[in-house]
Amino acid sequence: SGSYKREFEKPIHAALSFLRSRDYFLCIHQSEWEHHFEPDNYIPLDEISPAAWQDYLQDLPFIKIAKKFPLHAWDDLQDRLSGNFRELLELLAFNSQAGEKGLSPGDPTRGFGP
Repeated sequence: SGSYKREFEKPIHAALSFLRSRDYFLCIHQSEWEHHFEPDNYIPLDEISPAAWQDYLQDLPFIKIAKKFPLHAWDDLQDRLSGNFRELLELLAFNSQAGEKGLSPGDPTRGFGP
């Protein structure tokens, strides 16, 4: 929301195909504090047209993208979360305000460094 929404709205808008291919969901609720996956809160991105995607990104005061993980895959969750976090950082082309690139310090679940 706020300045971060304005800063990252363009790369998120351009990433619809990427996010669809990885089974992400978009929050369509008016409150960012709802976290359930009921149809009035999250909808699968593969069910959203490009025009609706643009409308949601412009009209909602925040952008909240989520992914479901099945409970039977609990043992693999750490690797899945790390991989999804990394791909979202790359999607946003996470850079510093000074224009430096590739500043992700490492895997947040395993410490920092190469």
